[in-house]
Amino acid sequence: MATKHRQKFAVAFVLFVSCVIALSFGAYSVGYRINISPSVPTGIWKAEGAVEKNGYAVVAANEHHGYRLAVERGYLHNLMPMLKRIVATAGDVVSYDVEERAVTVNGAYILMTEIYSQDTEGKPLPSANFPVRLNKGEVWLSSEHIRGYDSRYFGAVSQNILQGAKPVWLWN
Repeated sequence: MATKHRQKFAVAFVLFVSCVIALSFGAYSVGYRINISPSVPTGIWKAEGAVEKNGYAVVAANEHHGYRLAVERGYLHNLMPMLKRIVATAGDVVSYDVEERAVTVNGAYILMTEIYSQDTEGKPLPSANFPVRLNKGEVWLSSEHIRGYDSRYFGAVSQNILQGAKPVWLWN
């Protein structure tokens, strides 16, 4: 009798896991993303809408060298969204104040933007060239975590590989 119950449980468990996987793929296909990175608030996000200054954006997987390096180094798992805040757009001047150790946009300081020469494992980090005036179709991405991996390291990003993102449910 116990074997029959175990078989029923195993079938129910497999069906449950299959449903969760199917729902996850369905949710992903319509733009839902789970962010567990401290770069922006953790939770469920929906990739939708326009890319706009002070909004959030998802970087298309494997469409950007910064994303690929993040996956290679383990900062992100493959297909995990690279979700960042857009702090500068076309015409803005992005600089780095060495004394204050912070990125500025048109002279205004962006919090938690010190540039590090190495990641937390001691691997050298690239650095963007400063100052830069963003061209039409370019944006500057910023993390909301001091050790975040963003445009400080990979420079301006083309809007063509971004999609606006809105929080659905945040848990921090």
